[in-house]
Amino acid sequence: MHGGFGGLFPLPCYINLIVRNAQQAAILAQAVNQLVNLKYGRKDELESDRLGFEFMTKAGYSPKGLVELMQILGSANSGGSPPEFLSTHPNPGNGVELLQAIITKTYPQGIPRNLEEGQERFAQAVLTNHSKN
Repeated sequence: MHGGFGGLFPLPCYINLIVRNAQQAAILAQAVNQLVNLKYGRKDELESDRLGFEFMTKAGYSPKGLVELMQILGSANSGGSPPEFLSTHPNPGNGVELLQAIITKTYPQGIPRNLEEGQERFAQAVLTNHSKN
């Protein structure tokens, strides 16, 4: 069975070309969609960091713990992470920079002493919860 182009190529060849191109188009569309969604996701992650700062400080906690968390995440990711544009989360180093900029802007004289790191409050909550069990 032959068709098109004066019968030069059999019909299965055309079907194969169409299917292959459709698969490639689907793969390309999926990749583009993923890149678009990653950008949106990273923007949301940075907004989450900013809101985390805001909620922590309003609750009376020092934002230093959030910066330290980002540094720990950065250390855990070093060397084995994909390029940031393919990652589902922003580079933790960017979060550290963002948080340090927010801290400097919000507290130009330094983090107020009345903001606690929360270690004692956390330990007390753990002990209280543990004694209930």
